[in-house]
Amino acid sequence: MGKFLVFTIDADHYAIDISKVREIIRFESITPIRDALEYIKGVINLRGKIIPIYDLRTKFGMEQKPYDQMTVFIIVDIQNESESYNVGLAVDAVHEVFDIAEEEIQHAPDVGLKMKTQFLHGVVNIHGKLAMMLELNKIINTQEIIHLMD
Repeated sequence: MGKFLVFTIDADHYAIDISKVREIIRFESITPIRDALEYIKGVINLRGKIIPIYDLRTKFGMEQKPYDQMTVFIIVDIQNESESYNVGLAVDAVHEVFDIAEEEIQHAPDVGLKMKTQFLHGVVNIHGKLAMMLELNKIINTQEIIHLMD
């Protein structure tokens, strides 16, 4: 059994392992970074630490939407072989933390999803709604973060 944070982008539900979540904050002004990838919207200064913001809408090929006061940033830990990085994920809303057993997670279908299945660990039914279980280390490339921080 694991604990997963469920959030939404548009009407779609997603879940990430709560152990990867550092904190959840409301929208803050983003400083754009020139020549960054389209889905890296810029950086924020969170108590003296520079945090890149990934727009999951753009990363998943969804229609872009301007950020507003309802936008939420989920600050997560991304680990590579030698270091840990903090990254912010821009999402529409955060819901709650659920206990999900491994046997409840179903294999993600290869077709019919708006996003690439290599980003998914699987799909789970939570209170009658399907939530896509995300693999953060497959969505966020640590080489991109290193390049941003240089």
